[in-house]
Amino acid sequence: MKRLSWIFAVLLAAGCSNSQQQGVPTNTELPAAEAKTAIEIKEADTYVPNPQVTDDRALIKEGQNVSDGKGELTLLRLQAADKQEQIGPVQITVNEVKIMHFKPDYSMIDFFHMYTHEEEFDFIKLNVLIENTDGEPVQFNPAARLKTSNDELKTWEDDFYLEELAGQLGPGEVKSGSMGFIVEKGSEIQWIELLTSDAVNGEKSIIEQGKSVRVEF
Repeated sequence: MKRLSWIFAVLLAAGCSNSQQQGVPTNTELPAAEAKTAIEIKEADTYVPNPQVTDDRALIKEGQNVSDGKGELTLLRLQAADKQEQIGPVQITVNEVKIMHFKPDYSMIDFFHMYTHEEEFDFIKLNVLIENTDGEPVQFNPAARLKTSNDELKTWEDDFYLEELAGQLGPGEVKSGSMGFIVEKGSEIQWIELLTSDAVNGEKSIIEQGKSVRVEF
């Protein structure tokens, strides 16, 4: 009887061990493929379409084009830049610069007449991220001025993406978005130089003067 009890106990222990091995694994990390999908879904969820301009995310090679109800875009130049500068407490990162040709849909023409009288045009699009690394608010504009190798000058007032990147950054606040500037002969541009505004504190004193971020194609 004692022998049978001992055998039963051994079998029960073995069964528990096997059940644990076949249960839910302790490592709950997603496989690489699933993790990538999760990242892509998150990016898709956070993307905010611009009301004036066609979505250009699919344009990754020069000469490609895409169209939707807002118009037709053709990619002329691309630089997947990752340029960073620190201006006082503000860190700015230029993530990507594209030069594109845009033919707006007829329904969008009136909006763009505030920036150009042409029915189609070239423009520079910059994707930027700005972060206030301090515990105090700061006034900042990522694009006080834009200069191209063709000697064109644009100011923040020429930005038609209107994503409200300029203004106050709260303590630790992060803003990201796009800026767009209409230019001439976009396919001939060899470089651009972005000059930021000064970083200004709540007493309207300059913490640090603006700096230039240069991107070459």
